[in-house]
Amino acid sequence: MPAAIACAIVHDDPPEVFIAEAIETLNWILALKLIAQCPGREVPETIRAALRSAVLDEQFGMLVEDLARGVSQRPSRLLHVSDQAWEHFADGYYAGDHRAMFETAFQNGVSFLRAEDGLRNRPPKVVEWKGPHRPPGDDVVPADLRIDHVYQVSCKYLSRIMQNPGPARLFDRLLVGEARTNTSWFHLVAPSEYQAFYS
Repeated sequence: MPAAIACAIVHDDPPEVFIAEAIETLNWILALKLIAQCPGREVPETIRAALRSAVLDEQFGMLVEDLARGVSQRPSRLLHVSDQAWEHFADGYYAGDHRAMFETAFQNGVSFLRAEDGLRNRPPKVVEWKGPHRPPGDDVVPADLRIDHVYQVSCKYLSRIMQNPGPARLFDRLLVGEARTNTSWFHLVAPSEYQAFYS
């Protein structure tokens, strides 16, 4: 049981009581159960405009309504992020040194959620971190996230990278073909330097 709850009482006949773990959740319940069921023509225009503005201005990331809550409760729809990587992420957030960067990234998620050519206010079913993926061919899209198995998103801020080819495809095949090799290009081209790098 949470330490505090949010509740609302509608003085109707009979009265209705709504209870939620957080005020944000309660607001959505009331919006869906009461406001959304009220015909728009019965609501004065000034109130309609205020309600519309409140809905549009509300801040949502793609997976969570609130950044701090999202960090404290790892979203179940976020896949392919190891426990160690998540702990590192959460530690970085709680340290506070890069709070503005976290907020910017969160707002980018909000923008993608709202975008007409994005999710159109439909929360995604799954968001996958592409780090551990190993596609069968060269992964020419520099994507960090894949959303609902459709959208590929690059999170390389201020980057102008349009492709993400391996060195063999870039230098040997000049971006032609999708063939992959099990041989390390770096080991073939500069074996001594490659070994020295990892020594």
